[in-house]
Amino acid sequence: MLVSRDEVLKALSAVSDPELGRDIVSLRMVEDVRVEEGVV
Repeated sequence: MLVSRDEVLKALSAVSDPELGRDIVSLRMVEDVRVEEGVV
């Protein structure tokens, strides 16, 4: 099963910054996500 960019972002949005208590995606800590042939 290949993973999509949206699935990666959804998984990363479950990761919270311990100091701010918000997810790293909404804090714009994730600049880019590339998925090529199932490799992130």
